[in-house]
Amino acid sequence: MQLVKLAGASPHLQYLRALQQSADNRPVGAGLPIQRTIDTAVQALFQAGLVKVPTRAKERTKFLQDHGVSAQDIVEIEQQLAERRAADKAANVVETVDMTDNANWPEAGGMDETDAAIVAGVEGWVEVNSTKMTCADRAHTPKGKVYQAGGRYYGADNTGHAGWGFKVWVTKKGNMLDYKGNIVWRGGAWVHDARGT
Repeated sequence: MQLVKLAGASPHLQYLRALQQSADNRPVGAGLPIQRTIDTAVQALFQAGLVKVPTRAKERTKFLQDHGVSAQDIVEIEQQLAERRAADKAANVVETVDMTDNANWPEAGGMDETDAAIVAGVEGWVEVNSTKMTCADRAHTPKGKVYQAGGRYYGADNTGHAGWGFKVWVTKKGNMLDYKGNIVWRGGAWVHDARGT
Protein backbone atom coordinates (compact mmCIF):
# COMPACT_ATOMS: atom_id res chain seq x y z
CA MET A 1 0.00 0.00 0.00
CA GLN A 2 1.39 3.35 -1.01
CA LEU A 3 0.46 6.57 0.79
CA VAL A 4 -0.37 9.35 -1.60
CA LYS A 5 0.08 12.87 -0.31
CA LEU A 6 -3.24 14.62 -0.73
CA ALA A 7 -3.12 18.41 -0.59
CA GLY A 8 -4.54 19.58 2.73
CA ALA A 9 -5.55 16.05 3.84
CA SER A 10 -4.71 14.70 7.26
CA PRO A 11 -2.38 11.68 7.55
CA HIS A 12 -5.38 9.62 8.73
CA LEU A 13 -7.39 10.53 5.60
CA GLN A 14 -4.38 9.75 3.39
CA TYR A 15 -4.13 6.31 5.02
CA LEU A 16 -7.83 5.59 4.46
CA ARG A 17 -7.59 6.70 0.81
CA ALA A 18 -4.56 4.42 0.23
CA LEU A 19 -6.35 1.54 1.93
CA GLN A 20 -9.38 2.03 -0.33
CA GLN A 21 -7.22 2.16 -3.47
CA SER A 22 -5.45 -1.02 -2.41
CA ALA A 23 -8.79 -2.77 -1.88
CA ASP A 24 -10.07 -1.53 -5.26
CA ASN A 25 -7.09 -3.13 -7.03
CA ARG A 26 -7.56 -6.60 -5.48
CA PRO A 27 -9.76 -9.27 -7.10
CA VAL A 28 -13.09 -9.82 -5.37
CA GLY A 29 -12.63 -12.18 -2.44
CA ALA A 30 -8.83 -11.91 -2.50
CA GLY A 31 -7.35 -12.56 0.90
CA LEU A 32 -10.66 -13.77 2.30
CA PRO A 33 -11.10 -17.34 3.54
CA ILE A 34 -12.93 -19.69 1.14
CA GLN A 35 -16.45 -20.48 2.31
CA ARG A 36 -16.63 -24.22 2.93
CA THR A 37 -19.92 -26.06 2.51
CA ILE A 38 -21.44 -29.49 2.06
CA ASP A 39 -20.64 -29.12 -1.65
CA THR A 40 -16.93 -28.55 -0.98
CA ALA A 41 -16.92 -31.51 1.41
CA VAL A 42 -18.46 -33.74 -1.29
CA GLN A 43 -15.96 -32.42 -3.86
CA ALA A 44 -13.00 -33.09 -1.57
CA LEU A 45 -14.11 -36.67 -0.87
CA PHE A 46 -14.82 -37.31 -4.57
CA GLN A 47 -11.43 -35.99 -5.68
CA ALA A 48 -9.70 -38.09 -3.03
CA GLY A 49 -11.52 -41.21 -4.27
CA LEU A 50 -13.20 -41.76 -0.90
CA VAL A 51 -16.72 -43.17 -0.54
CA LYS A 52 -17.56 -41.72 2.88
CA VAL A 53 -16.52 -39.21 5.53
CA PRO A 54 -13.48 -40.36 7.56
CA THR A 55 -14.51 -42.55 10.49
CA ARG A 56 -11.64 -42.02 12.94
CA ALA A 57 -12.66 -39.38 15.47
CA LYS A 58 -9.58 -37.16 14.97
CA GLU A 59 -9.79 -37.28 11.14
CA ARG A 60 -13.57 -36.82 11.17
CA THR A 61 -13.36 -33.78 13.46
CA LYS A 62 -10.67 -32.18 11.28
CA PHE A 63 -12.69 -32.89 8.12
CA LEU A 64 -15.85 -31.35 9.60
CA GLN A 65 -13.94 -28.29 10.81
CA ASP A 66 -12.09 -27.85 7.50
CA HIS A 67 -15.36 -27.82 5.59
CA GLY A 68 -17.47 -25.88 8.09
CA VAL A 69 -20.02 -28.68 8.38
CA SER A 70 -21.41 -30.54 11.35
CA ALA A 71 -21.87 -34.19 12.26
CA GLN A 72 -25.56 -33.80 11.32
CA ASP A 73 -24.44 -33.08 7.71
CA ILE A 74 -22.60 -36.40 7.31
CA VAL A 75 -25.64 -38.31 6.01
CA GLU A 76 -26.33 -35.65 3.37
CA ILE A 77 -22.65 -35.43 2.42
CA GLU A 78 -22.39 -39.18 1.90
CA GLN A 79 -25.70 -39.29 -0.01
CA GLN A 80 -24.55 -36.52 -2.38
CA LEU A 81 -21.18 -38.23 -2.74
CA ALA A 82 -22.87 -41.53 -3.70
CA GLU A 83 -25.01 -39.68 -6.28
CA ARG A 84 -21.94 -37.92 -7.69
CA ARG A 85 -19.99 -41.18 -7.96
CA ALA A 86 -22.96 -42.90 -9.66
CA ALA A 87 -23.34 -40.04 -12.14
CA ASP A 88 -19.61 -40.09 -12.88
CA LYS A 89 -19.68 -43.85 -13.39
CA ALA A 90 -22.68 -43.59 -15.72
CA ALA A 91 -20.97 -40.83 -17.73
CA ASN A 92 -17.87 -42.99 -18.19
CA VAL A 93 -19.64 -46.15 -19.34
CA VAL A 94 -18.38 -47.23 -22.73
CA GLU A 95 -21.08 -48.63 -24.95
CA THR A 96 -19.95 -51.85 -26.56
CA VAL A 97 -20.94 -52.71 -30.11
CA ASP A 98 -21.52 -56.24 -31.34
CA MET A 99 -18.73 -56.55 -33.90
CA THR A 100 -19.87 -60.03 -34.93
CA ASP A 101 -22.68 -58.27 -36.82
CA ASN A 102 -21.24 -56.68 -39.98
CA ALA A 103 -24.01 -54.07 -39.85
CA ASN A 104 -21.97 -52.52 -37.01
CA TRP A 105 -18.71 -52.37 -38.93
CA PRO A 106 -17.55 -48.80 -39.59
CA GLU A 107 -16.27 -47.54 -42.92
CA ALA A 108 -13.60 -45.15 -41.67
CA GLY A 109 -10.81 -45.04 -39.14
CA GLY A 110 -8.16 -47.51 -38.09
CA MET A 111 -8.93 -51.09 -37.15
CA ASP A 112 -7.62 -52.37 -33.84
CA GLU A 113 -6.42 -55.91 -33.14
CA THR A 114 -9.53 -56.78 -31.11
CA ASP A 115 -11.87 -55.92 -33.99
CA ALA A 116 -9.54 -57.69 -36.44
CA ALA A 117 -9.76 -60.94 -34.47
CA ILE A 118 -13.57 -60.74 -34.37
CA VAL A 119 -13.88 -59.92 -38.08
CA ALA A 120 -11.42 -62.69 -39.01
CA GLY A 121 -13.57 -65.14 -37.04
CA VAL A 122 -16.73 -63.93 -38.78
CA GLU A 123 -15.03 -64.26 -42.18
CA GLY A 124 -13.60 -67.69 -41.36
CA TRP A 125 -9.97 -66.59 -41.68
CA VAL A 126 -7.32 -68.52 -39.76
CA GLU A 127 -4.67 -66.83 -37.62
CA VAL A 128 -1.13 -67.71 -38.67
CA ASN A 129 2.24 -67.28 -36.98
CA SER A 130 3.58 -64.01 -38.37
CA THR A 131 6.72 -63.61 -36.24
CA LYS A 132 9.05 -64.50 -39.13
CA MET A 133 7.05 -62.78 -41.88
CA THR A 134 8.54 -59.80 -43.65
CA CYS A 135 7.40 -57.79 -46.63
CA ALA A 136 9.29 -56.87 -49.79
CA ASP A 137 8.17 -53.32 -48.98
CA ARG A 138 9.58 -53.06 -45.43
CA ALA A 139 7.11 -50.32 -44.46
CA HIS A 140 4.31 -52.87 -44.87
CA THR A 141 5.85 -55.73 -42.87
CA PRO A 142 3.15 -57.18 -40.57
CA LYS A 143 3.31 -55.69 -37.08
CA GLY A 144 0.37 -57.45 -35.47
CA LYS A 145 -1.64 -60.61 -35.92
CA VAL A 146 -2.01 -62.01 -39.42
CA TYR A 147 -4.90 -64.10 -40.78
CA GLN A 148 -4.96 -66.29 -43.87
CA ALA A 149 -7.70 -67.20 -46.32
CA GLY A 150 -7.46 -68.43 -49.91
CA GLY A 151 -3.79 -67.66 -50.47
CA ARG A 152 -4.04 -64.14 -49.06
CA TYR A 153 -2.89 -62.77 -45.72
CA TYR A 154 -4.71 -60.05 -43.79
CA GLY A 155 -3.55 -57.80 -40.95
CA ALA A 156 -5.40 -54.97 -39.20
CA ASP A 157 -4.67 -51.57 -40.71
CA ASN A 158 -4.54 -49.43 -37.59
CA THR A 159 -3.91 -46.20 -39.50
CA GLY A 160 -7.08 -46.35 -41.60
CA HIS A 161 -5.53 -44.41 -44.52
CA ALA A 162 -7.72 -46.28 -47.00
CA GLY A 163 -10.61 -46.88 -44.60
CA TRP A 164 -11.54 -49.37 -41.89
CA GLY A 165 -10.08 -52.71 -42.87
CA PHE A 166 -7.02 -54.85 -43.45
CA LYS A 167 -3.70 -54.70 -45.22
CA VAL A 168 -3.45 -57.50 -47.79
CA TRP A 169 -0.41 -59.60 -48.74
CA VAL A 170 0.37 -62.64 -50.87
CA THR A 171 3.36 -64.93 -50.55
CA LYS A 172 6.34 -63.80 -52.58
CA LYS A 173 8.87 -66.41 -51.46
CA GLY A 174 9.07 -68.36 -48.19
CA ASN A 175 8.22 -65.95 -45.36
CA MET A 176 8.55 -62.93 -47.67
CA LEU A 177 5.21 -61.28 -48.43
CA ASP A 178 4.22 -58.95 -51.23
CA TYR A 179 1.94 -56.05 -50.21
CA LYS A 180 -1.21 -55.84 -52.33
CA GLY A 181 -2.97 -52.85 -50.83
CA ASN A 182 -5.96 -52.93 -48.51
CA ILE A 183 -9.46 -54.24 -48.28
CA VAL A 184 -11.85 -51.78 -46.68
CA TRP A 185 -15.45 -52.10 -45.56
CA ARG A 186 -17.69 -49.95 -47.77
CA GLY A 187 -21.40 -50.19 -48.43
CA GLY A 188 -21.74 -53.54 -46.68
CA ALA A 189 -18.94 -55.29 -48.58
CA TRP A 190 -15.16 -55.61 -48.71
CA VAL A 191 -13.66 -53.39 -51.40
CA HIS A 192 -10.06 -53.86 -52.60
CA ASP A 193 -7.97 -50.69 -52.71
CA ALA A 194 -4.67 -51.45 -54.48
CA ARG A 195 -3.10 -48.26 -53.00
CA GLY A 196 -0.65 -47.86 -55.83
CA THR A 197 0.70 -51.42 -55.76
